[in-house]
Amino acid sequence: ELYSMPVQEIDKYYGEALDRKGLHIKDETVMLQRAEIDLNAAFIDLDLAGLKNERYELRFYNKLNEYISLVIDNEKQIFSFDRTRAGNTSFSEKFANTVSVTPFEDRYEKLNVKIWLDKASIEIFIDQGDYVMTEIFFMNAPIEKFSLKSWEEIQVNSLVARPIKIK
Repeated sequence: ELYSMPVQEIDKYYGEALDRKGLHIKDETVMLQRAEIDLNAAFIDLDLAGLKNERYELRFYNKLNEYISLVIDNEKQIFSFDRTRAGNTSFSEKFANTVSVTPFEDRYEKLNVKIWLDKASIEIFIDQGDYVMTEIFFMNAPIEKFSLKSWEEIQVNSLVARPIKIK
């Protein structure tokens, strides 16, 4: 099998960690806000447990209510990334209407998602690099919050967020 992860040298650019453990989530819950961490240059490591045959959504919003989202659909067995509500998409009809989809084989009961995010791109590493998604987007305002939406209660075993400090 082929796995992909970023180079370890990126670790030297991380700022102080914000660490949360043992959270129980149902409905849409704001996990991080810009007042806690700059979400326009951040690393997020999320360990989820108690996943069922449901759909889960991770969203990054700005103050204009524009957002990008990663959907983990255990029922359809797909990961999808949607940037259709991410702000400036007028430059290309193909760009605006594109939702990236990656199928997966087995339903997940637990899952690790690592995210590297800046103001115009996102790198997502799922299940220790077994699945990787890279996307660009053009929001009209900075990202203000990160939320997790679940229709059934799930557990966030760990959420670690670190700012990325680039000089």
